[in-house]
Amino acid sequence: MNKFKIRFMATPSSLTLKIISGCLAYSIWSLTSSFQPYSVSCMVPVCFYQDTEVGQISAPEFVNVTLVGTRAHLAGIDFDALAFHVDAHTITTDMPILLTRNHLFVPTQIQIKSIEPAYISVNLSPTNSQDDASCAY
Repeated sequence: MNKFKIRFMATPSSLTLKIISGCLAYSIWSLTSSFQPYSVSCMVPVCFYQDTEVGQISAPEFVNVTLVGTRAHLAGIDFDALAFHVDAHTITTDMPILLTRNHLFVPTQIQIKSIEPAYISVNLSPTNSQDDASCAY
């Protein structure tokens, strides 16, 4: 009788192991990175609505905003359409306007990390032209 029993074991090739480990690593990376917070900084225009009776508004045209959210939530934002919307009837020349989340229409899953400058000073001057809205973009 044979003292030694020969066992045949099916071993995957080196290329197969590399492909499987690469797919596994990519799937782990995509699962963990989708929940990781990302931050995006962009220049956002400041727009005024209901300004037909107010007159000419002089204010900064753009504000730097840093948004924080997951990759999926940030991918759903159209950054070209973002704008701070300020009601012109609430403007007084003496007091600066504090730009808040209420002025920028983003989903609740997106956090606003910083707004620079957060306070904008506005100057009003009477004018005869009747424009619909003033927006800096």
